[in-house]
Amino acid sequence: MKFFDKVKEVFSKKKWVRVTAYIVSALIIVLIVCYFFLGHIVKGSIQTVGPLITGVPITVRSVSVDIFGDVEVGIKDLVVGNPQGYSSPHALELKKFQLIVKPLSLFKDKIVVDKLEITGVEVNFETNVVASNLNDINNNVKKFTPSTDGKKSESKPAKLQVNSIDMSDIKVRVIAKGGNAAGVPLVMVPIHMKDLGTGPDGITVSGLIGEMLTKLFTGVTSLVSSGAGAVADGVSSAGKAVGNAAMDAGSAVGEAGKSLGKQVKGLFSGDKKDAKDGAKADTKAGDKK
Repeated sequence: MKFFDKVKEVFSKKKWVRVTAYIVSALIIVLIVCYFFLGHIVKGSIQTVGPLITGVPITVRSVSVDIFGDVEVGIKDLVVGNPQGYSSPHALELKKFQLIVKPLSLFKDKIVVDKLEITGVEVNFETNVVASNLNDINNNVKKFTPSTDGKKSESKPAKLQVNSIDMSDIKVRVIAKGGNAAGVPLVMVPIHMKDLGTGPDGITVSGLIGEMLTKLFTGVTSLVSSGAGAVADGVSSAGKAVGNAAMDAGSAVGEAGKSLGKQVKGLFSGDKKDAKDGAKADTKAGDKK
């Protein structure tokens, strides 16, 4: 009897060995599939869900996902298109986008993004004073509601917590609506944000995009306003220099320079009074000339 008991024990152990081997093999296959194909899945999701949130086309050149240790998602050349009515090729281009997620949080109620870094941000800020492409995209994000077949979804959107966001190497081209993107871009200071969604309700994906767009829009408008002021001062100084050589002609050029500066400043700061005053001064300078 003891002999048969020993045989059963050996076969039983072998069975568990086989089962364990099957499980390990299955996990290895899953990891290999994730490593090679998860990037394609994430890329497809961005290009499908992104336009629903922003209301504009979104394309991505490549996505890589590293699931060993912290989950790291790398995105290259994410391009955000323009709303209808704008002529520039796109609103934003993010050259390098890296996301680091705490892996254990993927199985919890709130996903924790430890770090989000965006390097190489190109902005085509297209505006006609009363509206701009960045503001229109931000308004689309604010109006977004997750839905299924035209009805509100019963499932709640994923909760996120983002510990830090850094955007660097930001270049801005200012374009009059309907114009082209020619010219030297302005350089914007880096943007740093932290502790988004730290409360129990977290922050949704659309909420996060909205916060980032708002911060970027604020920085761009501030940069453009200061840049327009510099243009106004430079043009006015040039007019004064000409006036030293030829008093009458210089006076007219100086007035024209000041009016142009006011119009530029009014266009990009949204101050219609500056733009209107600049136009009147321009007319008077023409009469003097």
